[in-house]
Amino acid sequence: KTIANWERNAAKAKAVTTKIDNLPKNVTLKNKAAVKEARAAYNALTKDQQKLVPADALTKLTNAEKTIANWERNAAKAKAVTTKITSVKNVKEKKAVVKWAKKSGITGYQVRYSINKNMKKNVKTVTINKQTTGNITVKKLEKKKTYYFQVRTFTKVKNKATGKTTTVYGKWSGKKEVKIKK
Repeated sequence: KTIANWERNAAKAKAVTTKIDNLPKNVTLKNKAAVKEARAAYNALTKDQQKLVPADALTKLTNAEKTIANWERNAAKAKAVTTKITSVKNVKEKKAVVKWAKKSGITGYQVRYSINKNMKKNVKTVTINKQTTGNITVKKLEKKKTYYFQVRTFTKVKNKATGKTTTVYGKWSGKKEVKIKK
């Protein structure tokens, strides 16, 4: 009985070890479910079975959990940065100037615009990779059309554990509209 019991324990520990070994080397938020699943499988083992999981596998799992937590903290900080459009004006022929409240601690802004009020069709997006800019001139607009504009911030977040960088976007601002008369 003892050998059969040990073999069952070893087989269960091996299955969990394989699950941990299958985690990617560079863990990102996309791997959160797999990391949680591996932790749940480890926690479901008995104490005797857990002792059969190699220490390096357990270290890999713990590091993956720390990496996920780090990604989530940074993503939450970056998403908290929002801004709003202060004005949109038709200044010259087929051009509009969009101004927004500048924010610090971000990588840049995205401005999107459309003639469709709900921003579902014909949406164009402009990316500004500077945090100091607070305006942009949008060109080649059509006369006698109303355009709707929104802005959001984005931040490049580097994961300290893996060295990988990801872009995290804030929420889109409320819409501002302008009729192109010139």
